[in-house]
Amino acid sequence: MPLVLAIRRLPDTVRGSYASLLLVHRSMEEAASSVGATGVRSFRDITLPLIWRGVLVGSLFSFMTSLQEASAVLFLSLGGWETMTVGIFAFYIAGSANEAAALGVILIVVASITMLVINRTAGARMGGMFG
Repeated sequence: MPLVLAIRRLPDTVRGSYASLLLVHRSMEEAASSVGATGVRSFRDITLPLIWRGVLVGSLFSFMTSLQEASAVLFLSLGGWETMTVGIFAFYIAGSANEAAALGVILIVVASITMLVINRTAGARMGGMFG
């Protein structure tokens, strides 16, 4: 199940990686090859340290969006398991607004922490998530 959700959101990770790869100037890799570094070594020592944040941001964004899909997939495939979104709905219908609100706050906190980590990781170099 997690593998399916990861593959489904793989384009978001690739998009973040590609955007950070565009920031690496070609002359850096050319300078490494001019002093004798192989292609693999120049990628490992030059390119990878410069693009790791973009890969991480894309992965975290994929994680955050797959949280929404995971609830529907788990609800449909695993009998007897109840996801938080279904729990919120069930508590609300039953008249237990306090429990529904508590589950909603947990979901909001998880999404907020993920967005904060994305913004901190992207930082000013990549423009951040919020400009």
